[in-house]
Amino acid sequence: MYVNLEPCSHHGKTPPCVDRLIARGVKKLVVGCEDPNPLVKGEGLARAREAGIEVMMDVLRDESRWFNRRFIHSIEQERPYIILKWARSADGFLDDHGRTARVSSAETAVLVHRWRSEEQAILVGSRTVVNDDPSLTVRHVEGRNPLRVVIDRENKAPSSSRVFDNSAPALLITATQR
Repeated sequence: MYVNLEPCSHHGKTPPCVDRLIARGVKKLVVGCEDPNPLVKGEGLARAREAGIEVMMDVLRDESRWFNRRFIHSIEQERPYIILKWARSADGFLDDHGRTARVSSAETAVLVHRWRSEEQAILVGSRTVVNDDPSLTVRHVEGRNPLRVVIDRENKAPSSSRVFDNSAPALLITATQR
C-alpha cells in the first residue's frame, strides 16, 4: 500500500485507517511522511509494525509534505494555511488611485483561478467589493468554487454585488445588522 501520509490511528469521523490496513492483510506500507497530528504522530506506523506490516518511510517526503501542506501547516502552526494574493502595477499601486485598473495578465488570471479552485475560501474586504464588484468564482479553469468571505464592518458592500449572487456560497462578516 502506498500512502502520502501516515495512516491515522484514532477514531474521528471514521475509524482508524491503520485498522483497515491490518484487517485487509497489507504486507508492506510505503509512506510519504509522518502525520504531525498529536493524535497520530507515529502511532499509526507503530501499530502497523506491531501487526507485522513492513513499513518504508519518507518516500518522496518533500512532495508528500507539499501535497498535504494545508493540513500539515494547520497542525504544526496551529492556524489555517493562507495564501495572500494581490496585483500591483510596476509603479507600486494596487489600483489606479482608487479607480479599478486591471494590472494582471491573462496568464496570472488562470493561475489565480487555479488557486481559488484548490482552496476552501477566499476573503476580501468591502472596499474590494465596492470598487471591483468581483464574483470570486472559478471561471478560467475547471474546479469548485471556494466559500466567498467578505469583511464589511460598516455594511458598505451593496447586496446587489456579484459576490452575493448565489452562484457560490458567500459569508458576510459585519458589525452592523444586515
